[in-house]
Amino acid sequence: GVVSFTAPGSGASAALGMAKGAMRFISGNVQRDGMRITTPTATIGIRGTDFVVTVTPAGATRVRVDQGAVVLWACGAARTAGNAYLAQAGYSISVDRSCIVSVTLTEASTGGTS
Repeated sequence: GVVSFTAPGSGASAALGMAKGAMRFISGNVQRDGMRITTPTATIGIRGTDFVVTVTPAGATRVRVDQGAVVLWACGAARTAGNAYLAQAGYSISVDRSCIVSVTLTEASTGGTS
């Protein structure tokens, strides 16, 4: 479930925390670095994206990107380019409780609207 949500004043940024469960997120035209999702093992930055994020009962984070891209920082790493993992449409990225990151090609991407 969702553990916290913050939408600061009139700014276009927001933060969402997930402890467990799954959700699908479609961001539309969110400003760069304007939205982030934090789980026990990852911080996810959104780039005009349609994706599904799941936090497993064991605490692992899985992100399947259907459209756009996400940037992920594992286990509290500083939010710098050198620490970032990028997953674009058609890929999934996972972080386990030991902070091991894996990126895999998914079977098919939605590729957009039809």
